[in-house]
Amino acid sequence: MSQRIRSWLCAARDRALGMLKRRDPVEYFIALMLLAISGFALACLIGGADTFMGLFFLGGEDLFMDFFHSICDAAKGAAVYTERKVIYPPLANLILLLLSRTVPEAYLNVPPNELRHSWNAYPAAILTYVYFFLFALLVLMLLIHREEHPQSKRSLLTFTLILSFPVVFLLERANLVILSTIALLIFTQNYDSESRAKRELGLVMLAVAAALKLYPALFGVVLLRDRRWRELGRAVLYTLLLLLLPSFFFGGPQCLWLVLQNTFAYSAYAGQNANGFFAQIGLPEWTGRALLFAGYTIEVVFLVLSTLLQRKNWVVWALSSAILMTVPSIFGAHNWILFLPALLAFLRTEKQLKGLNWLCFFLLSIPFYMFIPKPYQDNTMIVFISLTIAVTLFLTLRLFADWRKARNATQAEGDHGNLV
Repeated sequence: MSQRIRSWLCAARDRALGMLKRRDPVEYFIALMLLAISGFALACLIGGADTFMGLFFLGGEDLFMDFFHSICDAAKGAAVYTERKVIYPPLANLILLLLSRTVPEAYLNVPPNELRHSWNAYPAAILTYVYFFLFALLVLMLLIHREEHPQSKRSLLTFTLILSFPVVFLLERANLVILSTIALLIFTQNYDSESRAKRELGLVMLAVAAALKLYPALFGVVLLRDRRWRELGRAVLYTLLLLLLPSFFFGGPQCLWLVLQNTFAYSAYAGQNANGFFAQIGLPEWTGRALLFAGYTIEVVFLVLSTLLQRKNWVVWALSSAILMTVPSIFGAHNWILFLPALLAFLRTEKQLKGLNWLCFFLLSIPFYMFIPKPYQDNTMIVFISLTIAVTLFLTLRLFADWRKARNATQAEGDHGNLV
């Protein structure tokens, strides 16, 4: 038996050394995820329920409320925007309205402040959530599993990502961003496909993502870089249709204006910390808001300029996610799932870790395997977001320097030719 154990340990050592030498980002990610999942499971076994629930918002006291609150709101029809001041676009509310058909009327009429304490008394409501998110997770698993890696790697990659921190947190919140992420994955996986039908499907899915949450439209900036004007035009057309058609279930196209009004109001509420900071340093509220708006404008301009120089799509999508996460109404652990398209694109295209790719790999992957207790999540996310933007800025400046050097060299050759 001891000989068998020694042989097994030697084989494991050789496999580990081989993995370290290959520097394959997929193998590194899977190994880190397995270690993190095992470590978190062990910590929960030792620390008990408090350790496990300490991961979530209000220690799990607000369980599934992004889902149940939204279903009850959508069931009110046009009042979802006029009374409940919801910021979801009509397509998201239409999906929720359809799901509300399987939830008892009694639960749909429960006062909003009592919803978090009532859902577990309605089996139909529980099963609606379970079936919907089982379906969403299955689709997410299928999309991850179609990544271009060997079978064993694809299976382990799928397994570990489904148990990753953003997915676990997302399931606790039960937020519809999972649908936007699925749509974005279909867009990013088919963006460079040789099949015209697959590329068109990707455009439709980009429109679906934007019609569900609005902000995923930022991922389409790569269409500007590649001058795919017709595809960009069709993506805009699909988005408008997916915004307009479902609006008739909630009072007509005028509800789109209410979505914008409610979004601005919610963003102002979500940005209270920033406004409070500006007030402490003596700036009036309007000045603070103007500075925030200017900051977001600079970020978007930087994204566009960076995209024009950057040929690697995963860099563009990572920067898009980081910029979105700087918006108070989007900032949250469940929205870390927005980095999944960039992470998978990185693992798909970067075959070996070297140079600055090491840093990029860790910035993209750490949020998926760091099971951070809730009190430390916000500051940790701010650090990762800042580092991602800083690294992208460095990459962009380096590309700009290379572009200027190449242009100067071309001009020098032209001047030399004229002299000759």
